[in-house]
Amino acid sequence: MYTCSFPHLRLTSPFLPFKSGLAYAGAQREEVKELLEGIIGNTDVNILESSMAALSLSLVFTGTCNDDIGSVILQRLMESSDADLTNTASRFMCLGECDS
Repeated sequence: MYTCSFPHLRLTSPFLPFKSGLAYAGAQREEVKELLEGIIGNTDVNILESSMAALSLSLVFTGTCNDDIGSVILQRLMESSDADLTNTASRFMCLGECDS
């Protein structure tokens, strides 16, 4: 579960990564980047939440070719287990990698 100080995202929810991606699509907000990179980089977070965070992060920074975002997503993919990588949700992580 994650908490956020953004005014319209003051919820504690497992869907916070997805909501923040939609709310800040194209905004290139560093605060959102820090929040979502922390979720992606944490291997204790399940692959669904990490994948949604990666996809959301790519929405927020779409078209910027941000190397930091690509590195975080790629690192998480390399650290993931085979079971995580065969999970259908991991495809969203790859979409986030392609768009960032």
